[in-house]
This record gives sequence, structure tokens and C-alpha cells, in this order.
Amino acid sequence: MTHLPKLLSAVAMVSSLIACGVATEETSTTKIVGGRLVENGDLEVLSTVALTSRGRAFCSGTLIRENVVVTAGHCLGGRTPDITFGLSDRTGTTVRASRAIRNPEGFDVGLVILAEAPPSWARPVTILEDDFVLEAGDPLILAGFGQTSGSGGSSGRLKTVTTIFDQISVEAKEVWFGPTPGLSACRGDSGGPMYVKKSNEIGEDSLFLLGSTIGGFRPPACSGSGRYADSRAHRDWILSVIGE
Repeated sequence: MTHLPKLLSAVAMVSSLIACGVATEETSTTKIVGGRLVENGDLEVLSTVALTSRGRAFCSGTLIRENVVVTAGHCLGGRTPDITFGLSDRTGTTVRASRAIRNPEGFDVGLVILAEAPPSWARPVTILEDDFVLEAGDPLILAGFGQTSGSGGSSGRLKTVTTIFDQISVEAKEVWFGPTPGLSACRGDSGGPMYVKKSNEIGEDSLFLLGSTIGGFRPPACSGSGRYADSRAHRDWILSVIGE
């Protein structure tokens, strides 16, 4: 199990990713590295969304209820964003949000409440159950609208990549992935999902939310390891906000 001193030391190494860790809507440009473009029919497109401003993606997020998106807290430093569904921030369906809520304890997780209904084809995902056991090396699916390299610009197109589970930091309420060199989340993927793919109660392949992107910690940036807020550890706060 990862301890807080080790975590803090790791965080100190990530000065090159500060823009991803504390960015506002104007500065966050967090895209998947080394993956593939998501297509219509892929599970990722049903629940992975872009946080947009003036029609451009600046962060990513996950639909967990018909009117609730979970994302990174640092993506909500400015005004309440719009939420765009689909394969691209240019061609997707954009809906307005009524408010944005950051975690009051300072964890890098936040919620966006929609003011309008999502597209009829959108499907919220469920947060992974607490008793699901992950072992080092288990596959994890990352998705987002961010950069495709550590130095490139964001195209605003939804990508996905498969990486591996590393460990959970209980104290920091985080999930770590990697190392998988060349396969990573990057700037602009901030707030985007870490999924576990498994069968649902009726035997169909489904995605379950494990975490939301907060940044990387092993230089160079976007190189194949990173940190996600553990959605299971934040479940109680999320449910308290949405009234469940």
C-alpha cells in the first residue's frame, strides 16, 4: 500500500504537470497518448464527455447519472463549463450545466450538474463496487479528449487506451496506473475516466468507473504512469451531493 510521504515526494516530481494538476478552463489542455480514436459503437463514447468552453475541450469527465458528471476539481476553477457528448468537441452534442461543485476537503475531484438532458444515446456508468479486487497488472481503460503527446496540442477528439493497474493510495484516495511506456493519459484528459471492463448483472460487457484523472508523476510527462482520484473512495461525498 502506498503511504502519504511517498506520495508527496512523487507529487514534487511533477512540476512539469502542474498545469494539469491545478489548471483552470483557460489553461488545461489535458489527450490520450498511444491509444486509438473512439468510434461510434464503442462503450467509451456512451459515458465519456468533454468539458468545453466556447466550443473547445479543456478537460474530460464521466457521466454517472442522467444529470451528473464527475471530473477533476481543478477543471472547475473558472465558470461552470458546458458538457459535450460524442466523438469530438467540434461535432458533438453540447448541453448546458447549472452548477459545478469542487470537493470541499481539497481532493482533486468535482461534479458538474447538467441543466439539460443528455443525448438519448448517452449512458451513465456505475462506480465500481468496493469489493471488486484489483491486482497489479490488471487491465484498465483510460479515455479522454486531451493531448496525444507530451508536447502536442489537443485535437478535442475522444481517444482510449488500455494500461495496467499499479496500486491504490488509501491516504490520498488515489489509484495509480502503469508503467506502460507510450500508453498514458495526458494534459486535457484531466477529469476523464479510468474504467474497469467486466460483465454486468445480465452478462453484458460494461464499463465501471474506477477513477478520474488528476495527473502524472513519473517524468517525462504523459509517459505511461499517472494518478487518478479513486471514485470508490469518494462515493459517499458524491452521493451526498446528488442526494442519494
